[in-house]
Amino acid sequence: MPLEHYRKAQKSGEKSYLSHVARGQYPYPPTLEDLLPDMKLYATENLGVIQIPSDLVVGTSTSGRKTAFAPNFMPLLAQDTEFAAKWSELCKAHEEEGIREPVTAYEYMNHYYVTEGNKRVSVLKYFSDPIIMGSVTRILPPKNDSLENRLYYEYLDFYKVSQVNYLSLSRPGDYRLLLERLKKTPEQVWSSEDQLNFRSLYQRFSDAYYAMGGKKLPITTGDALLVYLKVYTNYEQTLKKLAADLRADLTRIWDDILLRCQTRTATLQMQPAQEPKRSLIGRLLPGASRLNVAFLYGKTPQTSHWTYSHELGRAHLQQAFGEQIVTSVYEDLTADTAEAALDKAIADGNTILFTTAADFIEPSLLAAINHPNVKILNCSLNCSHRYIRTYYGRMYEAKFLTGVIAGSCSKTGKIGYVADYPTYGMIADINAFALGARMVNPRAVIDLEWSTVENWDHEQFYRDNDTAFLSGSSEMKPGKAPGPFGLYALSDGALTDIAMPMWHWGLFYERIIRSILGNTWKNDDPAGSVKALNYWWGLSSGVIDVICSRKLSPDTEKLIALLRQAICSDAFNPFSGVLISQDRVIQKDTSACLDPVDIITMDWLNENVNGHIPALNEMVPSARPMVRLQGVGTREQQWTK
Repeated sequence: MPLEHYRKAQKSGEKSYLSHVARGQYPYPPTLEDLLPDMKLYATENLGVIQIPSDLVVGTSTSGRKTAFAPNFMPLLAQDTEFAAKWSELCKAHEEEGIREPVTAYEYMNHYYVTEGNKRVSVLKYFSDPIIMGSVTRILPPKNDSLENRLYYEYLDFYKVSQVNYLSLSRPGDYRLLLERLKKTPEQVWSSEDQLNFRSLYQRFSDAYYAMGGKKLPITTGDALLVYLKVYTNYEQTLKKLAADLRADLTRIWDDILLRCQTRTATLQMQPAQEPKRSLIGRLLPGASRLNVAFLYGKTPQTSHWTYSHELGRAHLQQAFGEQIVTSVYEDLTADTAEAALDKAIADGNTILFTTAADFIEPSLLAAINHPNVKILNCSLNCSHRYIRTYYGRMYEAKFLTGVIAGSCSKTGKIGYVADYPTYGMIADINAFALGARMVNPRAVIDLEWSTVENWDHEQFYRDNDTAFLSGSSEMKPGKAPGPFGLYALSDGALTDIAMPMWHWGLFYERIIRSILGNTWKNDDPAGSVKALNYWWGLSSGVIDVICSRKLSPDTEKLIALLRQAICSDAFNPFSGVLISQDRVIQKDTSACLDPVDIITMDWLNENVNGHIPALNEMVPSARPMVRLQGVGTREQQWTK
């Protein structure tokens, strides 16, 4: 029987060998000494005897007997050789009592190269054993900026606390995200129970994922598991699920798994789609169908300027459509209570839901998966999910114009800027403002502060910087007299409004509802495509605007009108030409413009900005969840136009 096993293993090896030759690939296992000729110069770490995932054993440490094996570690030598006899003896021993003696191997970049025990590895792989015991020495490569190196060192941090070496992720930041999904901190060492529970879940998930053809997809099983945990966020509940339950869940979110396989995962719609012309009868007769539309707010219109701006949008929508729609509000929600509110809104008969807080994106996604006939849109700029659409505005265009106004008005060029969260889009707002100010005032310097950092004192900030002009919140606080919002002047403690960027959410909501009533909603998302869709409209759509004070000089008003028209017609982009950050050249081509993706994901500040992007531990505790979710540098998204 052992000889029969050898014949089958040899046949598998020959098939692997010929397949690699046909593709012009190396037909033997790779060797570490070829990969690292100067291996002795590298730092090492003794890991002791550990469980090595069988599929991560990829090669040998030296070239001694590499030609005896195919790339899949199956034997190639003839059946009458001493090698075949020893392989067969090991096979018999494994069937009778199991191979207990650990192999010796090096680990490099999360792959294992055998020093001693190649035949044992071959036999164990033949029997599809998932684990090979091995005495392992880790080889540590010098740190550099390559993607592979960054991922490996993130993996090492993850391994240090979890001892998990069978899972790999392929995007920077994903190991940290996985720990968040597992309700762990980066410093929290896993207990033996934690390790056992996660291994059990990973094995069940792998079985379900492979049963659906996951091995054929160009992502790791770890990548797929992270996608799953982004939707099904209750980890304790997930630990109790059987493979059949996991497979049923995967069936529901499979488009999101496929989305993760794509290089470009989200489509940016930069302009509203052209509305079809309605017939005369269609214009005269009202629509027969009535839509129930729900708005879900994180706070109330009385306590939040952000919620207030969306409430104005809802009022506009109700006025625009009259009896054709019925709107309802679910307010003062948190990320924890949003799931129940979404379920209630759907149970109440609403078929279109606008969730206006970025931290509602996960409950919105789960609700959309559970209710595929309900349309859900979330107000955020970091979505890469197939089942919901997201929307936001190119506020940086308006901020550029207010920067021009500030630069024109400031005699000293010293201008303050107060930002809230270092999230997607916010950095572009700051830089656009700075570029606008410098366009008309070469001496303009922007003193940047963050209202959500620990111990921030805005009054002290004004005094220390002797600031005459300052850019604050983009929305007026509800129910209050004019105060520090938009661009304003400071003089002897008095505030004078100069200009104000505005959100006109009502125009956005109106266009979306018209696309649904006119049956053109589906045109934005062609059948058969696997893309996330993000609406990102600017000044030209009317969703973003700037209101200027009558105190502005006529020349400044003309300049703003001219620049506004240029931006609306795509004749000018604030991020065109030479761009220099605080520490490097970002763009040196005078005729180039930053790609929209680069604008969204900015993680640098312009050279005339005095300040920095705060780290998570600098933020007040209440701001950290938002920064974890949407903070620049926390995710690598891919968009197309």
